[in-house]
Amino acid sequence: MKARDFIKPGENILVIFTHGINFELDDDNTGSTGEWEIDPNRSVNRVIVYHRHDAMKTNTLYIANHAGVKPANRQGRHNIQLTHVQYIGATSKNWLEFAEGGQHPIRYLP
Repeated sequence: MKARDFIKPGENILVIFTHGINFELDDDNTGSTGEWEIDPNRSVNRVIVYHRHDAMKTNTLYIANHAGVKPANRQGRHNIQLTHVQYIGATSKNWLEFAEGGQHPIRYLP
């Protein structure tokens, strides 16, 4: 399973690697993940969150609708707002394999 497996035709996806420090999930399936250096004007339909658990051998995956961004407390960084957050599974793949990219914690996929 890779991030590309969750893309629908015509979608723009933002894939995020997080240890969970600024990742929030609410009971109503909304949430946010923040302090990211991103272009707030870039078109994104959905967000995939790759939540790394250092103590476990698997990483938790979530997918959500992108609901906009808000400025974070750190200049030039943003909090990504999420709606319809859904748990989509776990993977033992590392970030490089899952996102098919480099070390950067942000990956955009068409």
